[in-house]
Amino acid sequence: MMVGRSVSEFYIRRETNLGEEKLRVENLSRYGFFHNVSFHVRAREILGICGLAGAGRSELARSIVGVDPIDEGEIYLNGEKIVPRSMSRMVEYGVAYLAENRKTQGLALRLTVGENVLSALVPRHTKNFVYSKKRGKNVLNRLINELQIYPPDPSRTMGNLSGGNQQKVLLAKWLATEPQVLILDEPTRGVDIGAKMIIHKAIEKLADQGNAVVLISSDLPELVRLSNRVMIMRQGHFIGEMKKGEFTEESVLLAANGEGGWVNVKR
Repeated sequence: MMVGRSVSEFYIRRETNLGEEKLRVENLSRYGFFHNVSFHVRAREILGICGLAGAGRSELARSIVGVDPIDEGEIYLNGEKIVPRSMSRMVEYGVAYLAENRKTQGLALRLTVGENVLSALVPRHTKNFVYSKKRGKNVLNRLINELQIYPPDPSRTMGNLSGGNQQKVLLAKWLATEPQVLILDEPTRGVDIGAKMIIHKAIEKLADQGNAVVLISSDLPELVRLSNRVMIMRQGHFIGEMKKGEFTEESVLLAANGEGGWVNVKR
């Protein structure tokens, strides 16, 4: 009743034809957090990563995008090896990361909606050391409309928005960079059902445009509905993969707990 449509529509699984490989990770390790992790994600694909708290999911994402160091392993984007020296460098490559805690890791609550959305584009909109806000005006207005950010006022202070609208602003910030690969860490945590539907639509649209999405989520209905494949992470290792049609909420939860035939951790 709140969103004006049937719940059954909300959980319809997405169908798509996958494209070429976008991102490949080979034997990635950060000692004490995750070890020998390998996976790939293709164009138009949403790859889900499931695991219990402490499994190393967020740590893996942070290392891929250059926030935390990597001890071993290699990362390839469109078949070319890249080195994640910093998050700003990875954004230039076309890899963006939406962190799980919007208030401490994603947004500047004392700045405006517009300043937050365009913050990752400052280098692109700067010429001769002078930043121009006008260059991002069209992108800003489009994302405010598409994500239905309320109130639709770029000058509104970020801290005055509801949690759901803050999360939509955070997503808009990374969509503005036009990423080839977007890594999402708990993208709908703490938001209402209406905001969740809008965020899901935006994620699907990004993938349908030929980009790749890595979805880290503890929301099992969300993970099962959006993902084309699900990788199971346990104790810092990937212990297996479930393809579309093979996984349900129950099977994913059992696998994350090391049950249901997924009890052996690969080392």
